Amino acid sequence: MNVCTIIAKNYVAHARVLARSLTEHHPGDRLWTLIIDDFERYLDPADEPFEILTPADIDCEPFTHMALRYSVLELSTAVKPWLMRHLLRETGAPVTYLDPDIKIYSSLERLDQLAAEHGVVLIPHNRRPIPADDRKPSQVDIMIAGVYNLGYVSLASRPEVDSLLDWWADRLRRDCRVDPTWGYFVDQRWFDLAPGFLSDLAIVRDPEYNVAYWNLHERRFAHEGGRYLVDGGPLAFFHFSGFDADHPLALSRYQDRVDVLANPALERILSEYGTEVMGEGHATSRKWPYSYGALGDGTRLDDLLRGMYDEFVDDYTGHIPSPFTLDGVRVFQTWLGEQAPGAAPGINRMLAHLYRTRPDLRGMYPDVAGPGGAELVRWAREYGRQEIPLLARLMTDTNGSQHSPVPPPSQASPPAVSPAVSDGEESTPLSQTPFGVNVVGYFRSELGTGEAARQVVAALDSQQVPVMPIHGQTIPLSRQGHAYATAAPEDAAYPVNLICMNADMLPEFAAQAGEEFFAGRYS
Repeated sequence: MNVCTIIAKNYVAHARVLARSLTEHHPGDRLWTLIIDDFERYLDPADEPFEILTPADIDCEPFTHMALRYSVLELSTAVKPWLMRHLLRETGAPVTYLDPDIKIYSSLERLDQLAAEHGVVLIPHNRRPIPADDRKPSQVDIMIAGVYNLGYVSLASRPEVDSLLDWWADRLRRDCRVDPTWGYFVDQRWFDLAPGFLSDLAIVRDPEYNVAYWNLHERRFAHEGGRYLVDGGPLAFFHFSGFDADHPLALSRYQDRVDVLANPALERILSEYGTEVMGEGHATSRKWPYSYGALGDGTRLDDLLRGMYDEFVDDYTGHIPSPFTLDGVRVFQTWLGEQAPGAAPGINRMLAHLYRTRPDLRGMYPDVAGPGGAELVRWAREYGRQEIPLLARLMTDTNGSQHSPVPPPSQASPPAVSPAVSDGEESTPLSQTPFGVNVVGYFRSELGTGEAARQVVAALDSQQVPVMPIHGQTIPLSRQGHAYATAAPEDAAYPVNLICMNADMLPEFAAQAGEEFFAGRYS
């Protein structure tokens, strides 16, 4: 069988469990794992029980823009048609996609055969109606999520399927969103339409496939004779959606319908899976940072910026550099700070977007074409800049000039300081290098020195000092859940190093960074 999955690197432990379960029941077959973010310093492909693919390997041309547009959940599902299309072409055989939080318990050969016969194989969330009560998930929850659970799908190449993949990919370029109000739930809601486009497909209702929190209430789950059974037959695969290995007695954070303690077999399988995931290194890997959680200058991505990026792509003409580089940040943030077309003076594109999307601002300043426009700008200067730090960087000063968060090197002035000596030798004159500060810190640490380093960057940002956040190889033992984009020591671009770490860690960082990081720089 050809099986694939998609992860961000912090989910690698789940992919390892999936890969080993595939090998157990399909010896000789391997799992292809598309890792959507940078894993170079964290994983060695030779050590993994699966084949690693990158977005570049699957020819996902719009990936960079998708990475900014989407959250990690949205991005992980948006690239699915590119992955499956790539593997269908490479293997010439049916391809099965499984979510990484799935474990295989018996052969999936029947699904592979159905794909070869029908082209598309789907599994619905439910085969019986969900009771109308106050429990979760409700039937409405399933309607919002979609008819079919796309944690599983099998495809085989044929003209109808190839056309379906092209259509699916085109939809997911921009509309793989979690936005139930407007009818979006990542890739699943789109695939509700797929059966109408096909002359043939297989819908599998057998209870042993894709067992999960949304269908356990309708199935008898047991453990007998050393194996798990569903309605008396052997379990094929279990989908641990919403499961937390730290809390193995909770089936899923998305449900309260199924009582784990009432079923010893369910309690057992959850405990076993939690132990396996932790045994594959989840306690460490879950702390690894997501590469696309911030822009290239460290500005944290949020729904506001993601929403504005679509407007930017639609409006901007010419080549758009990656927003995860400093050049891309300059282009994007310069556009954000431009006068909004048709708006009152002083209202830049970001402020205009805020006004359109926030009922409170529209209620406070209904007449922005008249006096309300100046009042909105005053709100942005006095209050909005505190609520939204990026807005402070984009507002014009009293002379009408634009503040750029990361001035181009040609516009930066060298500091009025003398060349420094850090190791007994004269350094390179600072005037020969564009001015800026390399800030070294544990930017993903949630507390302590991590927060100190982030505040130092914010302070430099507030004064328009070019800054590059630098992270060494060491990952502290503290919680590492703060998403923050950083560069490596060898990528440091500026003549001043500001090191935000406890003194006892400096020798370790210095050994990792090497002498060249300090040579010719004021540290």
